[in-house]
Amino acid sequence: MENYGNKIIQLLNHVGQIILVNLLWLICCTPVITMAGATSSFYYATIKSIRKGRGYPWKEFFHSFLRTLLQGMILTFLFVLAGAGVFFGREAAGDMQSIAGVYLLMFYDALAVLLLGIFFFSCINLSRFYMKTGKLLRFSTIMALRHLPEMLLVSGGTLGICFAFVKWNVPIFCILVVPGIAVYFLTFLIEPVLKKYMVPVNQNEDSKQSESKEDLWYLE
Repeated sequence: MENYGNKIIQLLNHVGQIILVNLLWLICCTPVITMAGATSSFYYATIKSIRKGRGYPWKEFFHSFLRTLLQGMILTFLFVLAGAGVFFGREAAGDMQSIAGVYLLMFYDALAVLLLGIFFFSCINLSRFYMKTGKLLRFSTIMALRHLPEMLLVSGGTLGICFAFVKWNVPIFCILVVPGIAVYFLTFLIEPVLKKYMVPVNQNEDSKQSESKEDLWYLE
């Protein structure tokens, strides 16, 4: 009975942490230009603090947010620019009264899904790796194409959540919980992918680790 009570307390604590990080993400996304940095920090705080139990969620969120702020703004600008191109291209294709217009609509829809997937992979990689923006974008694009099922699940899930909020008049307070829960479960999907691109720790490196005392939580 005591173990059951502890599990309930732990669950409630996780829910509270998810809501907190979710709220921080919403606030930091408000300027729009900071969306990539905020999304990157959202993932970082969720995996490191909520799932792995390292530090406090709000501290880890702002630690990541400050680190990724400038590069995140550049990424947001580039993706907004690309998204605008896809949007206006799709609008032009929609005005075409021909079979070519139908194929173009399908092309732009597929491009939008891919672009959304690359955006999320870029944010996630930004939270984990140190790369210049160009290399980060190339790496994220290759990763999204190489892990197509995961990319489609991420993009499809995001679009599905947005559709539900718009179409079914989901209560507005759900926005404080639903993205956080989605990101929490996203970590189970993405972490195995990320570990394929990280160097495993060898036993002969234990002495170096003990000297640096680096917490390699992301390899657990």
